[in-house]
Amino acid sequence: MSTTRRKPKPKPSAKLLIQGAVGRWFESKRAIGRFGFTFVGLAILFNTVILLPVWSKQMAVFIHGIAQLASFILNVFGEKSQVTDGIIYSPQYAITVLPACTAIEFSCIYCAAVLAFPASWSRKLIGIAVGIVAMTALNLVRIMSLYFTGIHFTSYFTVMHEQIWGIIQIPAIVGFCIVWVKWATHESLDLHLS
Repeated sequence: MSTTRRKPKPKPSAKLLIQGAVGRWFESKRAIGRFGFTFVGLAILFNTVILLPVWSKQMAVFIHGIAQLASFILNVFGEKSQVTDGIIYSPQYAITVLPACTAIEFSCIYCAAVLAFPASWSRKLIGIAVGIVAMTALNLVRIMSLYFTGIHFTSYFTVMHEQIWGIIQIPAIVGFCIVWVKWATHESLDLHLS
């Protein structure tokens, strides 16, 4: 009777162990990674597209529309403001609405997040429409508050414009995204719990 020796299995090298562990970690994070890469790619794409010269005429019309709407609301509150070429002015003060003052960049970031998230297209489209309206409304509040700050607290205008509203807008976008995700996933959560 012959005895055959079993060859011991070779121990995996440290390199293979690390690759396996890293692979398992990435596999467990795949959905997050897919969302992250899609979100960043779409945000860059959208913000690049809106900077193309082909949109300059549409941007001017949009800026004028935002300025007109802000001026109309200001006049409801008793201001005697007027608009010319995106400039809201009165005898007391004037502010210029620039492309960066339209919330388009923030809307692009929000839309990228909504499109990157795994949800139905109907919920994405509703989320985009409602989110853009909400961000535009917040931006109108921003423009009007800056106008009032310029009239009544001129020395605080720069702080209000560059710091306070900068601090408000970013959490607002995150908040809009969180509210949308909760809404968009609510139905699917109910189905899983049933």
